[in-house]
Amino acid sequence: MKITLEISGGFAGFHRSISIDTESLGYDEKERLLELVKSANLFNARSAKPKRGADYIIYKIKVEEEGKSNTIEVTDISMSKALRELVDFLKKR
Repeated sequence: MKITLEISGGFAGFHRSISIDTESLGYDEKERLLELVKSANLFNARSAKPKRGADYIIYKIKVEEEGKSNTIEVTDISMSKALRELVDFLKKR
């Protein structure tokens, strides 16, 4: 499984990109990441961005596995707890 996280926006307008292939992780990290992806229902999740507002941090998350993929965009205020846990895990890489 491959996961890409792009973080952008905010007051400073920064951009950061993180890509992880689960095959490059150790057993424990891989299992934790797969658990977080499942908990966030990432393959079926939908984007959730506010229609108005400024200075949000935007998180674009793409997951790919065996020909399936899904890409969503959420903000720091619209993401679910499960997505936040996944983003926190990815940001530590």
